[in-house]
Amino acid sequence: MAVSCAPDVCRTPMGSSTPPVPYNVVSRLEPALDASEDVHANDGRVQKHAATVMPTTEGDEPGSAKGVVSGTVGQQSWSQTHSPSVLVNAHPVVRHDDLAQMNGDKAAQDKADKRARYNCRKEQIEAGKNSDDPATREAAARFERNTIAAEKAALSGHTYDPSKPAPTGWRDISDDPEALARYGLTPGDLDGSRPGATRLYEPDPDVFGGDMRPTVAFRGTENGADWQNNFAQGLNMDSPYYRDAVRVGNTLGNSVDYTGHSLGGGLASAAATAGGSRGWTFNAAGLNPGTVTGYGGTERPADIAAYRVQDEVLTGFQEQGWKGTLAAWAAGGLWGALAKVGLSAVMPDAVGTKHELPASSLDPYNRHLMPDVINGIEKQKQADQRKIAEKTGKRC
Repeated sequence: MAVSCAPDVCRTPMGSSTPPVPYNVVSRLEPALDASEDVHANDGRVQKHAATVMPTTEGDEPGSAKGVVSGTVGQQSWSQTHSPSVLVNAHPVVRHDDLAQMNGDKAAQDKADKRARYNCRKEQIEAGKNSDDPATREAAARFERNTIAAEKAALSGHTYDPSKPAPTGWRDISDDPEALARYGLTPGDLDGSRPGATRLYEPDPDVFGGDMRPTVAFRGTENGADWQNNFAQGLNMDSPYYRDAVRVGNTLGNSVDYTGHSLGGGLASAAATAGGSRGWTFNAAGLNPGTVTGYGGTERPADIAAYRVQDEVLTGFQEQGWKGTLAAWAAGGLWGALAKVGLSAVMPDAVGTKHELPASSLDPYNRHLMPDVINGIEKQKQADQRKIAEKTGKRC
């Protein structure tokens, strides 16, 4: 529960000059939106900074003649401060006595904050690029690359629960026929074999200016049918999901970017290759060399950034070597390690320029999931920001 104990500085309708009367303005955590689903404290879901929102604020609001109206229900409440080191579901945890914004519009505030943050980081990157120090210039280049990758990772993560609001700075137009028509699409064109699993996002120019492009994001592996499509495509067998991805790439071409995680990363690779466009993939399934042409596409030069968390399980299965075999062993014991030796000989690697991310989780399976991907990107961004700030004095 967030409570404000500030005194009432409004006057009564009669203009009385009596001393202010303290009252509580309360925002209750029980109906909080996007609190942690799997981490609890004292039987309550843990609140995540920059994610959890209390939908209403209860208390007194301004009334007529400089008065107040008691017992009113106002706008949203959300955390302003947080733990500097403890994360829950890739977000800083909110502690007892952390400050909260009360009775506001979080979406509008998030947009303004992100615009200011993004513009400051652009200036920081430029300062790093102009440094005389080679290590600082290298940090600026990685920071610039990861600033874009963080946006694509957020979109990839959003595909797993598109009922939630899209990441700040983006609009999910997948179910908007009028918006899709601008791309020559209908909602059914995106659905294919997995309704709702392929989403199209438009960037907000008020946040990013003209720096970001519309992006198609493919949802990753969720069930047995998804794994069946993964292995079928890898072995050059029929895969409806990949046929759909090639069709999307053929239709949209280079007018959009493509992104995805796990199976979604493999689908994004296929679409980007068919469209001759840019792709960002995260712990991606490999792409068989014959997939794009096999489904009626033409292989075109594509620029794909393939991010993978160190020693995560899917990359371990796909790539031969002791690290991959150990990852398979951790995932499936002796059978996993033995199967790995045979599978890696026929399963393709993820395509694109590989960028390794530091891991947060101990086991290879959790390293495969999106929270570890996002944590890894953020760790590198923070390290690069510190280096740039130390050498140039430009801070955000």
